[in-house]
Amino acid sequence: MKLAYIIIAHHNFPQFRRLVERLNKPGVSFIFRISGNCQEGIFEQVQQAYGSEANVRFAKRQSIYWGNFSIVRAMINSIAALVKSGFDYEYAIALSGQDYPLASHDEICATIAAGNGKQFLEYFNTDTMESDDAHRYLSHHLWLKNHHWWYPHTNQKSWITRIYNAIVGLILPERRTLPHGYAGFKGSFWWHLTPDCIEYLDSFLKSSKGKDFIRYFTYTYHAAEFFFHTILLNSPYKDQIINQDNHYAVWFTETGHPKTFTLDDYETIMASGKLFGRKFELNGSTELFDKIDAAAEN
Repeated sequence: MKLAYIIIAHHNFPQFRRLVERLNKPGVSFIFRISGNCQEGIFEQVQQAYGSEANVRFAKRQSIYWGNFSIVRAMINSIAALVKSGFDYEYAIALSGQDYPLASHDEICATIAAGNGKQFLEYFNTDTMESDDAHRYLSHHLWLKNHHWWYPHTNQKSWITRIYNAIVGLILPERRTLPHGYAGFKGSFWWHLTPDCIEYLDSFLKSSKGKDFIRYFTYTYHAAEFFFHTILLNSPYKDQIINQDNHYAVWFTETGHPKTFTLDDYETIMASGKLFGRKFELNGSTELFDKIDAAAEN
């Protein structure tokens, strides 16, 4: 099976290189999207190592800030780069630079091939969401890099925020409505999509309707959890989606960040049966990566 990996990364070149070398098999191609505010020197190292490779293309760069629309913009640019690349592939797989394969290339191909050309995307309907999560995409959010303001403010105990809500409420409605009557969906940002679905997204996002979605989600919180899910679950692909992203992650609800796995997590990670794990940090020690490689390739 021919695979195209989209990798969005921002730091730790040795870890990035190890990820790429594990994935780089015959028939595999890559779109690298290195953040504009990445660790110093990383982009140059990646470009020097892979810039002349025939199976590598680079997506347009801009800075990424946690929680805002910038990471969605990074994926939009990566999708555009993949369409423009002319690569021959059967599935595009989106990964972060801190993901790592838990299975062999053959196992990855076999699992995805069993999907019979359907899309792999974890999702659930936002009708089932708690009010705090709904606030992320139905309220008004304004970003200046990583500085974040929103309305209505959720801290109703403060007299300052009550006054703030009252004043802003004279200008803005308390709740927004998704464009074009779409139902909202949420899920994992990391997916496996077929070329026709990738091309559908690229065309949609360049259309007037797609621009409405970009405009709407620019003013949301954690748009990455909603953007592609809402588009695809309201598209002709809605009945062709397998509710799975084949990732193993442990999320901390207090911080909104996934756990960084250590050697102590090895048995649990490998027992998950997933194709990829998120997230890892090389930090000079290769023991966890070595054990995963040995198990996956045997």
